[in-house]
Formats: sequence, structure tokens, C-alpha cells
Amino acid sequence: MYLLSTRQLLAIAFAALAVCTAGAAAGQESPSNPPPPFIRGDITSPTAEPAQAYLRGHAALFAEREDIAIRMFREGCQKQEPRSCFNVAQMIVDQLNAQPAPRSPDPSMIVTIIEGYTAACDLELQLGCTKLIHYLRSPDYGLQDLGRARTLAHSACEAKEPEACGELAEIYYRGEGVDVDLPKAAALFYEACHSDGPASNCFNYGLMLDKGQVRDETSVGPSYYYWTGCRRGSDEACINLAVALAGLPEVPDNLDIASGLLEQVCKRGSRIACTNLAVLTLDHRLGAEPPATAAIFYRKACEAGDGAACRGLGNLAQEGVKQAGAPREAIGLFEKGCELGSGPSCYNAGLMHLIGFETAEQPLLGLHWFAKGCTLGSAASCAGAAMASYVPKPTHPNLGVDAARRWLGQARALNPTDPIVLSLEAWLPDDETDASAPASPPPPLAPRP
Repeated sequence: MYLLSTRQLLAIAFAALAVCTAGAAAGQESPSNPPPPFIRGDITSPTAEPAQAYLRGHAALFAEREDIAIRMFREGCQKQEPRSCFNVAQMIVDQLNAQPAPRSPDPSMIVTIIEGYTAACDLELQLGCTKLIHYLRSPDYGLQDLGRARTLAHSACEAKEPEACGELAEIYYRGEGVDVDLPKAAALFYEACHSDGPASNCFNYGLMLDKGQVRDETSVGPSYYYWTGCRRGSDEACINLAVALAGLPEVPDNLDIASGLLEQVCKRGSRIACTNLAVLTLDHRLGAEPPATAAIFYRKACEAGDGAACRGLGNLAQEGVKQAGAPREAIGLFEKGCELGSGPSCYNAGLMHLIGFETAEQPLLGLHWFAKGCTLGSAASCAGAAMASYVPKPTHPNLGVDAARRWLGQARALNPTDPIVLSLEAWLPDDETDASAPASPPPPLAPRP
């Protein structure tokens, strides 16, 4: 199938829960009316030799002999048949997409893809130029050329290639070699969506509406574009449509539809969908045994690499939900979540070591996890580091009131209204006094900041 762009601008979250973060969603549902897998063109009267090689390549495809098909398309490409060049690249793309993630692609395959699309583009096949734009925009392939990418995108978009319009929209949205131009980006996303372009364009236009980056002239709202993108196969759009529906739980069947959408996308491998489904299940008590059901979804997302899901699973294990694991396993789940980039999970890991939950009290080890969470932007973790480092007579260079003040200062800078930060304000002496450590123990830190 055509290589559809799965890049996104920024995935919207459950606003109150903050669980859905930016990231690529694994796997996309096939559009309801998918394009043909390869360029077929007019083959009613093939007379030229390049067209013969092109035809034989398709015959080999129908016979499920991809090795012969690639050889025939290579032959056609060598004879300047642009559709054959395109199909060589596209077949290698399909092979890469079929590989299990996170396997690294063979560099020679990337070279073949770029050469095929480049040849097709040089032979004035606009779709080849459109596919090449992605590789010219990315710094990952050693041939980044933002100027050429923009030129090709303009040309292909004017030639009514909607995927190129989407690429051009992203260029203006991100300011790649040009000034950021949100109105132009929005207009291009809109055009690409309404021209039956890749579903990601509908998702991105809906997201810009959702973020207030474009004025809604039609009054249909972002949900319409999420619905359109979801119907065409964008998992990101399906997730955001579910979020929108879940935001109106008083409407009959909204929660059931939202959970159904998330479950389908979760089954296709989106860890964000699995995490959101777990949160939705717990918050709205969906199903006969919500905690047990949520644990299943959290585990799937955690194993797929979502740190927030590992934290959610750890919280359930800590609360005694047997499907999440034994309480003693919670600390390992928090540590895993922290390693995967979840600052709140780092906080939980640090707290468990600090207070000795199902483990020995190890303030220095707790400080290690708090510090990691602080570097990830978690104000609660910075405050936890202040707690772990504040001892009256330190025997370690990273401990003491001065260290605690520095940690608390970082916590204030990140989020001065965080409840954990506020709870320490009156307990920890400020830097204008030499007051000794209070005799009373510090205020308790909740496991879920």
C-alpha cells in the first residue's frame, strides 16, 4: 500500500488525567477505500520495452513472486520508466513495514528506497517527489535538504498530490527552513484532508482546531476531523475522538463508544490507547471488574514501553489488585516507568525507597530516583529529592540543608503550585535562615502526586 505518513504534531491528552503523550502510534487501520497498492497506469496497449518490464513486474506481483517483481521493476527503471522506479522503492518500503519493530532497517534498503523515489521524481512522476520529501526533511538518512524538500512539496501540492500538501503543511507548522506559518499550515492540512489525502492531515487539522491555532470557520469542530481521520485509518485520530467522547460522559453511549475505539487501537499496538483505556476504565468504572481490566491494559502498554502505564500498573499492584502483581512488585514497575521517561513514576520509585515500602529504607537510593524524575521535569520528584537529601548532620556531599534547598528551588521553578512542593514550603527552612532541621518528621508524601 502507499506509505502513509504517521507523523503527528502533538497528540492531545485526557486533559484532567494527563496520560496521553506525544508519540507515534504503532500500526494504522486500512482506509475504507484504499488506493491501489502500486501505480498501474494505462496498460491497454503496452508497446515500449520499458512498459513490458513494468507489466511483467505486475504479473509477478499477482503471482506472489516478489523477487521477480522487484527484478522486473528494476529493469523498467533502468529503461527510464518512472512507475517502475517508484514501485521498486515502494516494495522495499512495504518489506520494511512488515518487519517486527523495533528492528533497525538495513541501510541498503533505505538506499534503494531513496534511489527509487529519486529516479521517479527526476522522471517527473510527482508521486515519487512526494515520497522523497520525507527523506529530504529528516536528518536520519544523511541527505537532509530542507530547501529542496520545500520546493518539491510546493510543486507536488500544486499538482494536486494531497500527501505533498500534508508534507508542506508540516514544514510550515514546524518552521523547517522557513518561518512558522500556522495559517498556511492549517490551510494545507485542510486542503489535504478534503482531497482524500492521508488520514494524518485530517487529524492534524482537527488538532490545530482543538489547540486554538486556527479559527473554526465551518463550526463542525475538531471532533469531525478526528472522526474523518479515524474512519480513514488514523489511530491518532481515533484516540482523540475517543478523548472527545469521553469528555461528555453524560451523553448516552459516549463512554462505551470511547472505550470501544480505544480498545480497537490498543489491539493494533498503540500504547497510548492502552494507557488511556486503562484510565477510562478506572475513572468511569467500566466493566464488571474495572481494576482488573485496567491492569490488563496498563500491562500491555507498559510492556510496549509507556512509562505512564508502568506507573499505573504499579499503583494497582500497590493497592493489592492481583492482576497487576504483588505489592512488592510495585517498586520495580515504578523504576521501569521512570527508566521509560515518566517523571511521576520516578517520584513513586523514590518514595518507595525513602519510606521503605516493601523494601528497606534507602534514602540515597530514593534520592537517585527522585533526581532522575526531577531531570524529567517532575516538580514532585524535585521536592522528593529535597526530602531525601535533608538530614541534620549529613555524611554525604549530596545531603544536607543546602542540597535540600537547591532541590526545592528546582521544584518551585517547575511548578510552584504542586501539592508536594507546597507541603514542603513550611517544613524546610528557606535560604535566609539557619534554622536547624525540625524535630518532627516531614509531611507524608502521597504515592500519586
